[in-house]
Amino acid sequence: MKPIKLRAGQTVKFDVDCRGEPAPTRTWSFKGKELVQTGSCRIENTDDENGIDYLTKLTVLDPTRVNSGVYTLKAENVNGSDECDVEVTILDKPGKPEGPLEVSDVHKEGCKLKWKKPKDDGGLPLTGYVVEKMDLATGRWVPCGHVDPSKEEQEIKGLEPNHRYQFRVKAVNEEGESDPLETESAIVAKNPFDVASPPGIPEFEDWDEHHVKLKWEPPIRDGGAPITSYIVEVMDKDTGAFVKAVETEGPMCKATVPKLEEGQQYKFRVRAVNKAGPSEPSEQTNWHTAKARFCKCFNTLEQ
Repeated sequence: MKPIKLRAGQTVKFDVDCRGEPAPTRTWSFKGKELVQTGSCRIENTDDENGIDYLTKLTVLDPTRVNSGVYTLKAENVNGSDECDVEVTILDKPGKPEGPLEVSDVHKEGCKLKWKKPKDDGGLPLTGYVVEKMDLATGRWVPCGHVDPSKEEQEIKGLEPNHRYQFRVKAVNEEGESDPLETESAIVAKNPFDVASPPGIPEFEDWDEHHVKLKWEPPIRDGGAPITSYIVEVMDKDTGAFVKAVETEGPMCKATVPKLEEGQQYKFRVRAVNKAGPSEPSEQTNWHTAKARFCKCFNTLEQ
C-alpha cells in the first residue's frame, strides 16, 4: 500500500494480503465512499489454500485525474478491524484555465486578455499558457503568444484593423495542453474613438509681409478623444499643393505661420488631431497675399 503516481490511462492495481481468522470482510473505499464493482473498477477477494491469508485485489482501468485521491482498504472480523490508506496520483494534462476570458483595451491593432489559472494543474507544475487568435475572415486558429506560468494576462499585437477576432487560452504542463478557454464573442479590432470632425475655417487675425496669425473654431465632434493639437497647412499659388506649415503644442485654436514670401499668394486650412490621428481638413481660406497690413504714413511739410 505505497503511494503511486501514474500517467492517465495507466492501470491502477493493488494486490494486498490481509491476515485474519475467521476470514475478514475486505472493503475498498475512495475518498470515504465504498467502491463497488463496475466496468472500470474491479475488486477481487480470494483465500489461500490454508484459509489464513486472504488476498484482495483492486484494479482501476483507464484512470483519469478524477481517480486521483486516497483509497482505503478495511479488513474486519469478529475479533477486530484494521485499515490502511494509500494515495494515488494520476498525472494528466491540466484543466482549462478558469474564465471568463476577458478582453479589454481594444484598439485597431491589438487588445489585452486576462484569465485565471486552472483549478487542476494535472498533478504537475504548469509550464505556461498558449494564447491563440482567430481572424473570422480566415477561420483558422494561430498562435499569438506564450505566457509564463506566473502570469495570467497577455497583450495582443498585430491585429488587422476592422477585422473580427476570437481568442483562446490553453494551460500547459509536461503532459500537454489543456482544453481551451475561449472568448464568449468576437471583438472588432478598432479604436474606441474616431478622428474628430474638421475644425472651422481659419480666419486672418493679423499679418505682415512674412507671417500670418490665424484663428479658428474647434470641431463640433472630437471623435470621443480630446483634441491634442492642430495642424495648419499652407498652399502657395505656384505649387498648388497643401503642405504642413506648423502644429500647435496643445488644443489652442490659434497659430502663426512664419516664413512667407512677400508678394506671394497663399491659402490655409487646419486639421484637428486626437488619438485616432488628424481629421479631415477644414475649408480653405481665400487667397492671401503676403504683405504689410498697414502702410507707412508720411507727412509733407511745405517749405
